[in-house]
Amino acid sequence: MLDGAISVRLLTGTLYAMTAIFMGYAAVLSMMLAINGAPSSWLEPVALAASIVLLMAGIKAFAPRLADLWLIVLSACLPLGLCAILMAVPATCWVFAFAVATTQWALGWSGKSLNRDGLSAFLAGSVLLVLWTVAEYRLFDDSLNHGTMRLSSYLIVQAVLFWFLLAGVVIRSACALFRRARPTDRLCRGGLGV
Repeated sequence: MLDGAISVRLLTGTLYAMTAIFMGYAAVLSMMLAINGAPSSWLEPVALAASIVLLMAGIKAFAPRLADLWLIVLSACLPLGLCAILMAVPATCWVFAFAVATTQWALGWSGKSLNRDGLSAFLAGSVLLVLWTVAEYRLFDDSLNHGTMRLSSYLIVQAVLFWFLLAGVVIRSACALFRRARPTDRLCRGGLGV
């Protein structure tokens, strides 16, 4: 039987990864529904980038000893792989991959500098929660006020499910982020980095 810390880590990684995959799929689908596959606004690429960062946090929860460099490389390869599968790999895809990798590096470095776990998951989950709330507000506003489309029970269940998943990510990562900081190895060895 797994001890408590390992089971919590596995549940956390599953929550992060599952939410990242769902939200990344929703972002890619939204981009593909636009004309010629070009995003209609900046919301979809930001949501995809935040989903990739959240997926890296999920992988880090599953494999805490994995070097951060591998997460940075993987976060750059995912957008390039998506572009290669869906279309050619234009310069904008390379720029996007570089931006995602740089964001992953910056959040990983900040989390280590501040000696806090959960920083990247908290920020990515918060961004996704805000973007999902905005997108669903627009959808419900259009359907209720303008009558452009009818809301199906599938859309309502999907909206609520994704909202609860994102709220769970934000709450779980906030618990990891805002709990008392753990002592660093440098302090444990006498404070001089020996």
